[in-house]
Amino acid sequence: PETHTLTFKAIDQCIIRLADVVFPYGQDYVNRAIQTQMNLKDKKKYGKPIGWSLEDHGDYYIVKCLIDVPATPYLNTSTSTGMIMNVNHLAVANVNDIGQCVDAFTLPFNLEGKTSGQQAKIIEAEVIALVDYAVKHHKPLAIERLDTTRSKVSRPYGHKKANRRMSQFAYQKMILAIRSRAEKMGVAVYVVNPAYTSQIGKMKYMKRLGV
Repeated sequence: PETHTLTFKAIDQCIIRLADVVFPYGQDYVNRAIQTQMNLKDKKKYGKPIGWSLEDHGDYYIVKCLIDVPATPYLNTSTSTGMIMNVNHLAVANVNDIGQCVDAFTLPFNLEGKTSGQQAKIIEAEVIALVDYAVKHHKPLAIERLDTTRSKVSRPYGHKKANRRMSQFAYQKMILAIRSRAEKMGVAVYVVNPAYTSQIGKMKYMKRLGV
């Protein structure tokens, strides 16, 4: 931790050292986990494993550290000023405390033909933008509890291609990414019943606000 150097043994037994391995989020957690593990007398009995992942992207590497992170005690759970609502994928509505639409925009992304790893990266990038927006406006997030199995059969949104993209994998990855990022940034996430939200949005906001 002191030198930010990651050392590991490759398959051919060579010792590899990566310098300047620094995490923009959670560095303190990483340092604490490593220090705790190093100080334990009986690591097998009382220790918690620290997982490391190294991704080769040709021009650069991505290093990931997998540790247990305690829940933050500083979640912003107040809905007194309104909420940021995720309506359908990453279509976003910023509403005030009485449900009036303050702002609305979309964070578009295309998962068509992408590998699961690429999909995860694309979703992660948009989720960062979403949660950072919530942090900026001091509001929690509300996301719909969607039944992706039913939606793929009945196609309630009427678009075959769009419904095909809304796979169980993509939805679950999105929810996990939102929860993970929100936890790091101290933003609460509420899961709400999506019943009638499309009709309400169409009648109350679509024509009047041009969204």
